[in-house]
Amino acid sequence: MARRGDCFGKKIDLVIPAGASTPAWLFLTAPAGAGATELSFTVSPHAGETGVCKTENIAAPPDAMPGTVQVVVSGNGGVSASAAATAQALSPSFFVFDGTHVAAVHLNGSYIGPATLYRGFTTPAKPGETIVLFGNGFGPTSVPAVSGLATQSGTLMTMPAIQIGGVAASVTYAGLSAVGEFQFNVVVPSSLANGDQPITASYGGSITPSGAVVAIQN
Repeated sequence: MARRGDCFGKKIDLVIPAGASTPAWLFLTAPAGAGATELSFTVSPHAGETGVCKTENIAAPPDAMPGTVQVVVSGNGGVSASAAATAQALSPSFFVFDGTHVAAVHLNGSYIGPATLYRGFTTPAKPGETIVLFGNGFGPTSVPAVSGLATQSGTLMTMPAIQIGGVAASVTYAGLSAVGEFQFNVVVPSSLANGDQPITASYGGSITPSGAVVAIQN
C-alpha cells in the first residue's frame, strides 16, 4: 500500500500536524525535465513536535517502460546506488494514513478514521455515507497523462469494484485528482457493523493489497 504524503520532485517543507504520524498529507510531482528519479525534501515539524519523513514514494512517469527499470534517488549533494524495480501497467493500491487505515475524507473534507488515529481530527465513516478515498496505480485515464505536467485529470475507463467489509460498495466517481493520485467517491454499504472493516478495490484484473481498513461507526 502507498502512503499519501511523501515528497517528490523538488525540495519542500513537509508540515507534520501535532499528534500525527509522518508523512503528512502532501503529494507533489516533478517539474518538466526533472525525470522520475530526482527526489529531495526537508521536514518542518509542527511547533513542539518532531518528525522524520521515513519513506520515499516516487511517481513513475506515464510513458511506457520496460519490465525492469533502474531507480536512483539524489538529494543534498548525494546520489544513491542504483536499484532495480519492476514496472507494470497496473499496480493499484490505496493511500493509507498509518500503514492500515485508508486515506479518506468525509464530504466536508474532514479525515476518516477511528477517533484515536489523529485525536480531534478523525471520525469514522457511517453506513450509507458517501466518502472520498485516495489511491494510485490504477492505470490510464480518459485524458492521457503527460509526463512533467504539474496537473493531471481524467476518469478511469470503467469503475473499479470496491468492497468494504466484504460487501460491494457503490462507486460514483473514479478519476485523477492530482498527479499520480486517484480519487474514488464511494457509498459505504448500509449493512456494515462498527469497527475497522477491510477494504479492497479490483480493477483491470488487479486487486489492491490486503490489510487496508476503513473505520465504521453507526
